[in-house]
Amino acid sequence: MLLKARVPGGLMRRGFALWAFIALASAGCVNSDEPDPDVEDSDALGGVSTSAANSATATAPEWQVGDWWRFEGAAEGTWSWTAVVTGLAGGYLIGTDNADAAFYNEREPISFLGPQRSSDLAGSGVSGPVQWFAFPLEDGKTWPLTLDGVTSEVTATRLKDGSFAMEAVADGVTQLRYSYEPAARWFGHLEFFAQGEPLHVIHLADYGGNYTGELATVEFAMLDEGNFEGPTPSATTYTMPTGATDIWLEASIACEAQGNVLFAIGPAEGAPNIATSADDSDGYSAQAQCPAAIEVSGVIAEAPFEGTWGHAYQSTSQDAHVEYAAYVRTITWSKLGA
Repeated sequence: MLLKARVPGGLMRRGFALWAFIALASAGCVNSDEPDPDVEDSDALGGVSTSAANSATATAPEWQVGDWWRFEGAAEGTWSWTAVVTGLAGGYLIGTDNADAAFYNEREPISFLGPQRSSDLAGSGVSGPVQWFAFPLEDGKTWPLTLDGVTSEVTATRLKDGSFAMEAVADGVTQLRYSYEPAARWFGHLEFFAQGEPLHVIHLADYGGNYTGELATVEFAMLDEGNFEGPTPSATTYTMPTGATDIWLEASIACEAQGNVLFAIGPAEGAPNIATSADDSDGYSAQAQCPAAIEVSGVIAEAPFEGTWGHAYQSTSQDAHVEYAAYVRTITWSKLGA
């Protein structure tokens, strides 16, 4: 299957970009039953109970196994994924019904998946705990938030409905805006900024308890990676491991000088005879006339061919550059709830 896509930014960006990847995740990656909403004492989704609206502060919530939140957004299409409390040992453990989110979290922690501190719901980020909230929340309260190595000062503002709006600012530039919804007991929305400009928004679509559905666990290994420059060709072969669920490719292909560039990865009888027809075989191929800029992130083969694979790179452009990493993924699904 041919996968060609343009995504914001550079190859394998971390931190904030891990949120951006979810905005590009296919809805087909979700494999779960419909959650069974269990919302009590709330006038509407995202609303708050009467007692919460009358309270000047918000204290740290208590979660139980089976509590769930479904988030949605829109960027290069719409997407939806569910976060679910799966364990309580030493805090909270958050799983997901989105295999791609689980994959990224295994590579580098995403702060809303995996372990969360029970005292303040701090997530496990790339550079340490991410303290989204400082309970008890109250109007005007401030605290530091470090995400992807950048430390911002967060200011909380209490709204009339009892929820709290947070803005994270570093060096005078807004990095994040997000909210805490007492009825939902977690985020209401998150808005990410790049150089002070809005990038994308994640919003809470639904929430409840007693989740019933399947959650993803992802194991992975590097299949191949490379970094090629200029007109020097490269080709090699390797054996595909057995039992893989799919192959995930991240690639950045660029050139400015006159010429063309070819990059392909797929089943092969022998390099450089790499399969490049997406209609007929697993794999990925891109052949571009320079100047060109292509970035790819996604699945290039499901139940991949268990035999010889390889990559091929050729270019007549003097400044062509290709950087890529291909991962073999094995995805398992486990049932939570009745």
